[in-house]
Order: sequence, then structure tokens, then C-alpha cells
Amino acid sequence: MTKPMDIGRLLTPKSVAVVGASAEERSVGGAILRNLRQSGFAGELTLVSRSKDEINGQPCVKSLMDIPQGTDLVILNVPRLAIFQAVEDCITREVGGVVVFAAGFSEVSEEGRLEQEAIA
Repeated sequence: MTKPMDIGRLLTPKSVAVVGASAEERSVGGAILRNLRQSGFAGELTLVSRSKDEINGQPCVKSLMDIPQGTDLVILNVPRLAIFQAVEDCITREVGGVVVFAAGFSEVSEEGRLEQEAIA
């Protein structure tokens, strides 16, 4: 039997990692950071970027495998083809929940719908 999910970790996280964060406020990654700031999020924030060492003065780690073990919420802003590996990495890091910003799943095809179900 599967252990029930603690939905509180998703809805009121104490720690968040943003994959695909950006200093560009008009981008999706920039909007995510802006929304976290404007909402008053005061928990632990980890930014993940393969190409940046810091964003807006905040240091970045290079991969999901570098985020703190047991992070409550990971926000994935990555291409569709990177989603499966990212979710696997989240499972390995014992993440509480994942929000995915990606296109090309159930809205595109039956194959995409099946992939979306597999991710869930």
C-alpha cells in the first residue's frame, strides 16, 4: 500500500526549490520568483540552474540532486522532455510535492495524456 501524501507540504511549504528560475521577470521562472516574494514566502528557497551561479543575489545549485533532502515543494519550469528525470530526482530527494510548468501532455495527444498520468 502506498503511503498517503502529506498535502500540507504542498499547500503550505516551509521549503521550496525552483528549477528553471530566472532573473527575467517576464519569463515563467521570473514570475514564479516574483510570486513567491509577493506572497511573503519566508521559508527556505533553493534555486536550481545549470547555467547560473546566482539569480538576483541568491545562490543557485546545479541540479535537483543538490537540493536539501526532504524539500517540501519543487516547482519545475523545464522542457517536457526533462520532466520524467526531474520527477525521479524529486522522488530520490524525498520531495513532498511537485508543481509542473510544462506543455505537451494531455492537451496535445493521447500519448501525452498517458505520460501525464505516469508522472502523477
